[in-house]
Amino acid sequence: MPRRQKNDIHRGRKAGTRNDPSHKRGTGITLFTKPGRDAGGRLVAVYYGRYTFTEPATGLKVVKRRALKREDGEPITTRPEAEAALADFRAEVRAEYHLDERDEVKRKLAIAAAVKTAEEALHEKQEADRLAREARDALRIADAFPLYRRRLAEAHKRRRKVVNAATVNRYEAQFSVFVAWMEANHPEAPAVRDVSPALAQEWLDSLSSLSGNSLNKRIVLMRSVWNLLGPSDWYRPAKAGGVPVNPWEGSKRGGVIDKAKAKPVSKKPFSDEEAARLLDLAEGEVKTLTYLAAYTGARLGDCVRFKWNMIDFSARTVSFTPNKTLHSSGREVVLPLFSELADHLRTLPGFALGRGSLVPGLLAEYEKDAPGFLHKYLEPLYAKAGIETRAEGIDGKLHTVKAWHSWRHYFATRALQTGVEPAEVQRMLGWTSDQMLKVYFNPATKRILDRMDAAGKALPAPAPALAALPAPTSPEAALDALRAACDALRKAGASPDVWLKAESIVKNASSRKD
Repeated sequence: MPRRQKNDIHRGRKAGTRNDPSHKRGTGITLFTKPGRDAGGRLVAVYYGRYTFTEPATGLKVVKRRALKREDGEPITTRPEAEAALADFRAEVRAEYHLDERDEVKRKLAIAAAVKTAEEALHEKQEADRLAREARDALRIADAFPLYRRRLAEAHKRRRKVVNAATVNRYEAQFSVFVAWMEANHPEAPAVRDVSPALAQEWLDSLSSLSGNSLNKRIVLMRSVWNLLGPSDWYRPAKAGGVPVNPWEGSKRGGVIDKAKAKPVSKKPFSDEEAARLLDLAEGEVKTLTYLAAYTGARLGDCVRFKWNMIDFSARTVSFTPNKTLHSSGREVVLPLFSELADHLRTLPGFALGRGSLVPGLLAEYEKDAPGFLHKYLEPLYAKAGIETRAEGIDGKLHTVKAWHSWRHYFATRALQTGVEPAEVQRMLGWTSDQMLKVYFNPATKRILDRMDAAGKALPAPAPALAALPAPTSPEAALDALRAACDALRKAGASPDVWLKAESIVKNASSRKD
């Protein structure tokens, strides 16, 4: 006998039934084999029946086994005979234990329902544990900006750029407004992933006092923060296969937060009288900062960073690289050193030393709190000079129309009005496009004003007021008064037709008198 067939028989299998599913253990009624011997003493696989059920009286699991035999008592060794005997075996067991087929179906359904309930409970527990773990590990809104600052520094480092600390501090001040609003209005949503488009729009609606331009800056900042943090920190899909969309994104990229369509309000320059008052009332380093603004037109961040080595008194120039273009074009700006600025700088204690910052105290304050610098040092000066810095726009909201940037307008307007070529103004203020000239001053305006002034000088002098004539007391006096009136008309530049007609009236009156 082949070795494989012998192994099957010793393991209780019939030859050729190695993969027969009826030999597997399970519930219900099954067949299995054991090694045995037939009437001739040969080694064969003998069939057994096994019936597993739950006893109705006790609810316990019962397993009945029996060797299946023919009528003559010989063991069954073939599959067809075993299956026929197995049906009789099941009928005997059911009769013995009073089992019903319906009870068996109910039992299987109950087992299946119990298994399903247990699986669902396990799944629910796993999901609850996952949500609790995510909630515990989720990035909080209060911790979002420090992470954004670090990642922004890393991104700038890869691009070989330097983070402007003052700008990032201003962003942080604006972001802190959102953090405070969330803590006050939605304490149940402390995590970044809890911010939905509807919640983002609710916060933007609360900023109704801001102009459209200021509101758009907040939207851009929030988009930038969420984009740099990445979907892993803020995306929680509502369904499987969802696409992560920044909750601050606009409709063009699948979001709902679109920017406001508002026309920006241009800043107005300080008038000559306002500039004189500001220069006169400013004190200490603020006075120096005001002089730098008036006679360089530089931005606030550049003025507070001016150093003595940027001032060349002998060449009468001011040289510096604007912080705005430091990491792009890096172009140096060279300005003329106005005598008013030079005279003021010579009065400062640092003039003799010739190195370091022009306004070291203000520089430290600006780097520490750039967003609050304007409110702390400059707005009180504007109020002291009686300058209204805000005005109502066409949208009915108050807009800042005069602030630090008004010095830039003042410098550009003064330069253009005094005859400086537009290209020179563009170079001094560091503009890459001449379109900015239209924002500050149109050079054609000066030519129009010059023509108006020239035309005004050629016009005749205004007519002098006629003195009140005394009431005549006689016909002769009335005639004299009429002659005097005619002379006054002639001297006042009346047209010839008018005074000639008046003179003929006088002559006719004289002839009638004679």
